[in-house]
Amino acid sequence: MSLKKVLIVPVIISAILLAVFSKTILESLEVLTKNVTITPSFILVILAVICLQFIGHWLRAYKTRYILRPVRHTTTKFQFRALSLGYLFNAILPLRLGEFVRSYVMATADRISWGLTLAVVLFERSVDALFLGSIALVFVVLAWVGFEHIAIGLVALLAFGFIILAGGAALINEDKRLIHVIYRFSSMFNTHVKQAIRFKAWSIIYGLQQIAANLSIAKYLSLSLASWVFYFASAALLFTQLNITTNGAKDVVMLSAAPYYGVSLPSGPGSLGSYSSSANDINAQVGLRGDEQLIFDLTSWAVIVLPVALVGVALLLSKTKEPFGRKLTKSSSRHSLMDKLSREEDISDEMELFLENYFSGNVLSKIVHRLERSGEFKLLKYFKGGSDAITILAAEKDGRVVVKKIIALEYKDRLKAQYDWLNSRKHKNIVKVLGEQTGSDYYAIDIHYDEQDDMFFDFLHSHPVEDSEKVLRTVWDSLHEILYKKTEYRTDYKALDTYVAKHIWGCLEKASAVNTDLATAASCDALIINGKQYDGIHKIIDKINKHEQARMDLATYAHAKEVDGDIALDNILVSRKNQKPVIIDPAPDGNIINGPVFDFGKNMQSLYCGYEFLFRSNEVVALEGVNKINFQDRRTDQYVRLCEYVRNTLAPKYLSEGEQKAVIFHAATLHIRRLKHQVYQNPSIALAMYAAGVKALNEFYWQYVK
Repeated sequence: MSLKKVLIVPVIISAILLAVFSKTILESLEVLTKNVTITPSFILVILAVICLQFIGHWLRAYKTRYILRPVRHTTTKFQFRALSLGYLFNAILPLRLGEFVRSYVMATADRISWGLTLAVVLFERSVDALFLGSIALVFVVLAWVGFEHIAIGLVALLAFGFIILAGGAALINEDKRLIHVIYRFSSMFNTHVKQAIRFKAWSIIYGLQQIAANLSIAKYLSLSLASWVFYFASAALLFTQLNITTNGAKDVVMLSAAPYYGVSLPSGPGSLGSYSSSANDINAQVGLRGDEQLIFDLTSWAVIVLPVALVGVALLLSKTKEPFGRKLTKSSSRHSLMDKLSREEDISDEMELFLENYFSGNVLSKIVHRLERSGEFKLLKYFKGGSDAITILAAEKDGRVVVKKIIALEYKDRLKAQYDWLNSRKHKNIVKVLGEQTGSDYYAIDIHYDEQDDMFFDFLHSHPVEDSEKVLRTVWDSLHEILYKKTEYRTDYKALDTYVAKHIWGCLEKASAVNTDLATAASCDALIINGKQYDGIHKIIDKINKHEQARMDLATYAHAKEVDGDIALDNILVSRKNQKPVIIDPAPDGNIINGPVFDFGKNMQSLYCGYEFLFRSNEVVALEGVNKINFQDRRTDQYVRLCEYVRNTLAPKYLSEGEQKAVIFHAATLHIRRLKHQVYQNPSIALAMYAAGVKALNEFYWQYVK
């Protein structure tokens, strides 16, 4: 349906109501015709008055074009049409709903966020309110008008202006309390509504920040003042033709301003009674009474409201061709992601993960937002991550698309280690790094991106298992060539104890301090996981420590100078062109036990424990009683078969018999290590992640006693 068809309905209804109540209007017009002589000079003055009004409107339209310039190219001509329609519907609808019509026309025609155009219109009106409120305040201070006469209107104007400006400033400054309110409020709804609220709110924030960064307040206020000069001049010229006696400049100023307090009412200037009651609070102080007051009300209302409303009707019928309620196609095209305020397509789903992190207060997401707004890059995709860094797909200024990893500056060393590791290894199966940046509060690295690469997780579930076996075989051959050619076996109980203390007890303590259910589960001697009983974490670690062979196998391993450190399935890409694997996202620092057994343990965290399925899960896992945890093991047949291939074929090729057993311990430990992040990033599955780790620890031990 067209917007014209929707908007024509209230116009027709208003015309009918005008005819129904025409008797009262005609009686008022009789007073006007009896007291005002229509002469050629009077008509010329009225035309001049209307021209002054339209000059003010044109300046207002230009001002809107100016304020929108940082986010959308538009024309003054079009903004004048939108403004005229707004004035038309302010005249015929209550509560100044014409402002919503105006902003909707602006958004629909320019295909831009309606929330942003409405915010811009409200900003304009807040400036108008403060301008009129300030003048009224001057009238009160100078004792030209008694405060009791205009108290309600004065307070309403100033309050509206300050509230809107304060709200806009809070959005522009990303006030933490306001962001939190948006996050909590939107979380009350289903996914679709939640996304819509967050995307609209973010669009307003982003757009207002773009505007604020490029707006000259002096120029904007000068344009506002100029438009009001023409509005006041038109009113002043009008009353000179109505034989109204004035006593100096004070009366001229008050009569020039009075009509605009009438049109500022939210009841709509078409409601002539409310217009008169507001304007008369001021013009009565000049001495206008009776017929003289009625004449001024009618003529001022007529020149302010009717001409622009009639132009609005003409432009509605002749020029308004925008659709109403156009449904946008769900998409994630490069064009729409580069211009996120555009409403050619609906990209809100693609923005879901970014918006969740942004409104939940994630500092790195706010850095991404800031860098995009400043023009450093355009966010194309926000990846779900499991560490202190975030990973995004970004389009650089030169058009190049890169994977960008960003971390808080205080943790720079962690990502710097990854950058150095990748930069020092030029291998066909290792992803290329392109550069690094250090900002005031962040450190970032750029990584080569090939749109032909798929995540191994997706490849595994869309190809025969034999193809996936080949991919993993190539991965381990490459890692052996790069990292493990020169290794030496050592038995290091101290390293083992440090490893357990840091990655199990240290991480569990940090996570338990945040999640009370996790703390309760960790204190149990036994856990019931998916209906089966397992020793609790303290008990099973104690058993492992007391088992001489198990402890020997964990402490004895081939030591390498460096490891990959994070060879999970999600850190392997596979080319659609030739099925060549690409290893990404290493974590070479802080692993303590450096050797192929650790990297195989990371691989088993995926295949044996099903890490990727837990990580992607939206399941809410709660503690039942004090020691029962139930969660869905979603590992697919492809995962199970590939796990068997790694354990039975690849691991024996590179690991000793003791190391082959130890990989399950490392897989379990890595699940526990993950908890320090999990309790913040997705706490609903923290217990599932913990249970998977405890289960694997028990199964490691069972290799020696069953």
